[in-house]
Amino acid sequence: MAHGDLEGIPQISITGYAAPSSDGFTPEAGRNHMFQFVDHLTWIEGRHSIKAGFDLRNIRYRGTAASLPRGAFAFTGQFSGNAVADYLLGDPFTAKIGYGEMTFWQRWSEFSSFVQDDFKILRISP
Repeated sequence: MAHGDLEGIPQISITGYAAPSSDGFTPEAGRNHMFQFVDHLTWIEGRHSIKAGFDLRNIRYRGTAASLPRGAFAFTGQFSGNAVADYLLGDPFTAKIGYGEMTFWQRWSEFSSFVQDDFKILRISP
């Protein structure tokens, strides 16, 4: 994990209020592998020019991200009876920090196709 990944504020949650901080994960780093098969066909018959084709893609993604590298603090009001007061006093109910990276894999396929008919009203001979 690079030093730049650790910049920013920790994840902070205050009971009853929206979180004022980031999601707690480092920027994602990963690699895409895409396998693609594309083909098309043109058929001319009289005044019709028919074109058809398809595009098939199989995509594989492997990514890594660290969970809570900047830490996480939860303020619940356990100590003063008020979550905001606990935050201002600096007394979190829980404090965590993540040490490892998680790796995840995603795979999906995409398919698209088309058919097009160009019809000429007038036949023009060379």
